[in-house]
Amino acid sequence: METLIKRSREAYYKPEVYDYLLENELFFDDLTDAYFTARYIPKVFSKNVAEKLLDGYKNFLRFIEKTLNEKLNSNR
Repeated sequence: METLIKRSREAYYKPEVYDYLLENELFFDDLTDAYFTARYIPKVFSKNVAEKLLDGYKNFLRFIEKTLNEKLNSNR
């Protein structure tokens, strides 16, 4: 998470991006944990957890598209 915040701060000169990352730090930590857990440790995530992580991801993409005025190529 610290790397994401640092790199985003360097790449984008918009305080909204930095603020968003800080406000949603727990989500990004959970997403990182889920990625590494799913990749390296056999674990099944509940549908509810998976949906919450996916919703957080979609919210982040919408925020980035709106704030940076960029259209991201994603499979939503």
